[in-house]
Formats: sequence, C-alpha cells, structure tokens
Amino acid sequence: MSSVNPARSSSSRLVAAGFLVLALVTLLWYAGHRRSVDPSPSAVGTSATSTSHEGSASPPPRSGPTPDSGLPTVAARDLPKVARDMLVTIHAGGPFRYREDGQTFANRERILPREASGYYREYTVKAGSQGDRGPLRIIGGRSGDLYWTPDHYAHFQQIKEGNP
Repeated sequence: MSSVNPARSSSSRLVAAGFLVLALVTLLWYAGHRRSVDPSPSAVGTSATSTSHEGSASPPPRSGPTPDSGLPTVAARDLPKVARDMLVTIHAGGPFRYREDGQTFANRERILPREASGYYREYTVKAGSQGDRGPLRIIGGRSGDLYWTPDHYAHFQQIKEGNP
C-alpha cells in the first residue's frame, strides 16, 4: 500500500498552478502585443506604447512621390504642431500613445481614395486635455500617402510633405 504525503502533494499543485498562471499571463501579453504590431514592411506605424511628443523635430521629407488623391491639400508645415509631431512619430514607427494608433482605418466615409482593406492606418493627434482621444487624426496609406482630418473623418486634406 502506498502512502501519499499531503503536504508534498499540495506544494506540487501550488507550483503547477503558478507555472500555469505565468504561462497564461505570458500568452495574453504576447497576443495583445502581436495585435498592436503590423509585421508587414509596408506598414506606416508599428507600435502602441505611450510616449510624449514634446520637442520633436519637423517631419522629414518623403522620398519619392505619393499618390495624388484629388482631395484638397495641406503642407505639413501648415499643420498644428501636435500634428507635425505625430508625423515625426509615424515616420519613426512609434511609439504611440493609444492602442488604436497604427490600426486599420476602414474608410467607411469613402472620402479617401478606395483601396484594399488594410491599406490605411489611423493615428490619434492628441491636443488639449479632453478626456477622450479627440477629433484630430492622421491617416496613413501603404504607399506613403498621408491625410489630415481635424473633425473626426468629416473632412480630409492630403498632407504634402517637404521642408517645413
């Protein structure tokens, strides 16, 4: 007849439960991190962590032409400072303040040129101290085309970059 030591059995279960919790936390973190990162080399932005954009330099000029959308245009140098700072962050690939930044923009308003699903990415331009993300956004296309909306997708202007 074999006897089981209750103290040893209880500590083995506790160790196993600890490993299970650690594995679950690691898996959840990895799944959340993978969701916020677009592994394609053509993605405009790739990270979703918090940062401050104060003191950023002017956006670098784009190399090569971007598609012409036919929309009204705005020079990057004429955007508000917070939007110019976000352009720098987008070109650097992040880090971004909000989890939604770098995620697919569906173009439901159909104001931007029609492209395949996943072509556009959305970025929050945070201004002021409002409690939510506010209405300011930059939308980036895979081909390097960038769009500014100061009113949460009601109107868009294509951003023309250059030496600000």
